[in-house]
Amino acid sequence: MFDVDTARYTTDDIDIDPEAHELVIFPGGNGDWYVQIAPQGERASNGVRITTSGTRVDGLANAIADAYHAIKASKRATLKKPSK
Repeated sequence: MFDVDTARYTTDDIDIDPEAHELVIFPGGNGDWYVQIAPQGERASNGVRITTSGTRVDGLANAIADAYHAIKASKRATLKKPSK
C-alpha cells in the first residue's frame, strides 16, 4: 500500500469513467499539505504543496485540512457500519 497517511476520494463520475481518478490529500512532515490527482488505487507523481505559512490564498490550508479530515472520518464511518 502507501507509506503516507493519505485521504483518497474517488471521483463521483466512477459510473461513467472506466479509468477513475482519486483526489489524494496527505500531510507533510513539516505541517504542509500535498494534494494530487491519481489513477484509482495508484500513486501520484505530480501535485501541489500547500504551505501552512505564507500561502497566497487565505484559508486554503485550513480548507484542505478540513477536506482531509472529512474524507478520513467518512472512511472510518464506512468501516464501522454493521453488515446485514
